[in-house]
Amino acid sequence: MKFEDIIALAKQGYKPTDIKELVALAEQEEPKEEPKKEPKEQPKEEPKESNKEIEKLKNMIAEQTRKLEESQKELEESQKELEELQKGYTREDVTDNGKTPTLEDIVRNFY
Repeated sequence: MKFEDIIALAKQGYKPTDIKELVALAEQEEPKEEPKKEPKEQPKEEPKESNKEIEKLKNMIAEQTRKLEESQKELEESQKELEELQKGYTREDVTDNGKTPTLEDIVRNFY
């Protein structure tokens, strides 16, 4: 048991005799033997199935990358077309050319 644990128990209202009993119980439960060091396991070779899965994932990634590149090209082409159309609309003649009736025309047509 750590010193911080003992302080926490004291703050919770445990008496010193209660804490001593808990420390004694904790010492009995904990084995004092050091655990034996086990040799490190050698990494196992991956089965062939996982290699197939890796290849499958690589193919999927390649396909998705190709689709992404195609989409980016289409987006760039669409943006260029949009710019061309916007330039065309800014140059378009929007003058009246007598198409909209004036108040005088409306009154003449009324009679």
